[in-house]
Amino acid sequence: MEQATPDQTTAETGQSEHCIPCIELTCLTIAECTPVAEQIRSHLSQHPPIAISLSACEEIDTAGLQLLTILRCDDDIRDRIAFDQPHEAVVKGIQMLGLGRALGFELPSA
Repeated sequence: MEQATPDQTTAETGQSEHCIPCIELTCLTIAECTPVAEQIRSHLSQHPPIAISLSACEEIDTAGLQLLTILRCDDDIRDRIAFDQPHEAVVKGIQMLGLGRALGFELPSA
């Protein structure tokens, strides 16, 4: 599982800390997919790579799972996006549709 972690420089060098921009999702349903996709596209054009936090995403539907699948399977963007461990609701949706392997998430056994 990829972890979204900041790229830190030490205080001794006097350089500032560089953090990967993070999009935190609390809900990923059909109503949110278009704005989220636009936000991701904007971040990727300005600040690749980015992190997407699913740890607080308590609601997801098949449209949200489809967006995650696109993000994980698209050769042009998959290596520029890091995901944290998804919330239990996301894990349940992934398991119900058998998408664990396709999405590359390490999931607990059902």
